[in-house]
Amino acid sequence: MRNAFEGILLLNIMLATAYAYAPLPAIFANPSSGTEPLTSTILLDVIDPDFRPTLPYVIYFDYGRNSSDNDTGTLVRQLGVYTYTTYHTFAAGNYTVRAEVGNSPEIGIDSVAVSVMQYIPPITVSFTASPASGREPLAVVFSGSAVNSNNSLSYTLFYNILNKALNATGPITGVNSVLGSYIYPAGTYTARLSVSNGVAEASVNRTVTASANRPALITFYKAAPLSGTEPLTVVFNGSATDADGDPMTFTIFFNSSNKALNASGPITSRNSVLAMYTYSSGLYWADMRVTDGKKGSVDTVIISVSQKPAPILTKLSATPVSGTEPLTVTFNATVIGNGTMNYSLFFDSGASGSISGTLYNPIGPLSLSHAYPAGIHIANLTVTDGKNRVSQLFPAVNVSAKALPAMLRIISFTAKPWIGREPLTANFSTALLYTGNSSLTYTLIYSLADRKQNMTGPISATTRDLGIHVYSVGNYTPQLIVTDGRYVSTSTIRVNVSG
Repeated sequence: MRNAFEGILLLNIMLATAYAYAPLPAIFANPSSGTEPLTSTILLDVIDPDFRPTLPYVIYFDYGRNSSDNDTGTLVRQLGVYTYTTYHTFAAGNYTVRAEVGNSPEIGIDSVAVSVMQYIPPITVSFTASPASGREPLAVVFSGSAVNSNNSLSYTLFYNILNKALNATGPITGVNSVLGSYIYPAGTYTARLSVSNGVAEASVNRTVTASANRPALITFYKAAPLSGTEPLTVVFNGSATDADGDPMTFTIFFNSSNKALNASGPITSRNSVLAMYTYSSGLYWADMRVTDGKKGSVDTVIISVSQKPAPILTKLSATPVSGTEPLTVTFNATVIGNGTMNYSLFFDSGASGSISGTLYNPIGPLSLSHAYPAGIHIANLTVTDGKNRVSQLFPAVNVSAKALPAMLRIISFTAKPWIGREPLTANFSTALLYTGNSSLTYTLIYSLADRKQNMTGPISATTRDLGIHVYSVGNYTPQLIVTDGRYVSTSTIRVNVSG
């Protein structure tokens, strides 16, 4: 009986100390992530439905991999709860922190994840784009530097992060240097400099804005005249504008099928003469192209030049055709033609004496005079338009000799050349006839319109060269005066100078 009673008493004691529920732990790590070394506060809160006075616990800081890295002890209930705080420092890696509270089989379990990143020394990057904005095509130079405790750094420069195939690569140091350059069309782009030490990477972006370049536009282009008879001198006028204010240049191709024939230079918004060109017969397309160095515009004019007909000489006469020396003969002729024509009246066919001049759009009479000494003279009139040449002889002039105490005659007075472009250097020469024995002097007036410009000095019957004179643009009438103090002989010619 005693043994039975003791067994019942032991069972009752065991039933009185049995627990129905496992503890309910909650474990927290703060912070639960960061860079090594990471020190976290580990907080363990436990609720025990059976209100046990104490509870054993184990906290595994690296559960599943290192069971020896743990914290064990006993929790004491205070005010109905169990609370425990500890600290743990984690190296780089991913951890499961697990708490087990209670005695088997009523053990409560909870865990929290802790993630720790490896400490990588920061990479300091400097990155510039110059210029960062402007008009297309925009040439941008990229410079940069980078520093890190790891001195082996490399870079990748993406000129446009939307197209990573456009890049430059290489080593980079703490010394600022040029890393690459790129020419951008119009648009907005993000350039990125990425620097790596093999473990970590740092990037800096720069925005590049290339505004669209607006073309230079022709505002006025005119050629005048657009038609006529050869040789046709055409004057080209023009102006242009550029909305961006860029300096502009023009090129005029006088014949679009022969680009070598052109004129070029700067052009502004002010209408001005740009070029001149003289055309022979034909049909021509003359293009003007204007550019600001990047974009431009083109305009065209059509020029029609007809072939020039040969000049016509009619109604030639010489008055008088005979007389006593000195005999002044007037030669009359009607010249029919278009444009500028040059004429020469040769006083004696085959001789060097002549008088020359220029006719402008002649349709009408030409009257020239010359004083002849004794002899038979046949004058020849030649007219040319630069392409066609016609000549005709005047009737013969018979001049009989006249006995004079002395005879003074300018046989010829010439300027060579007598026509051309400025500056025209004319070489004057003469031939004299003089039967006296007095001293002769001459005065050479370079232009009757301005008698202040002249040359004077002694002269003899054997003198030929009178010197030179340089003419600018204009039509001039030089005159030679020779005298022996009693008799005077004069001769006048023409000099025509174009621009």
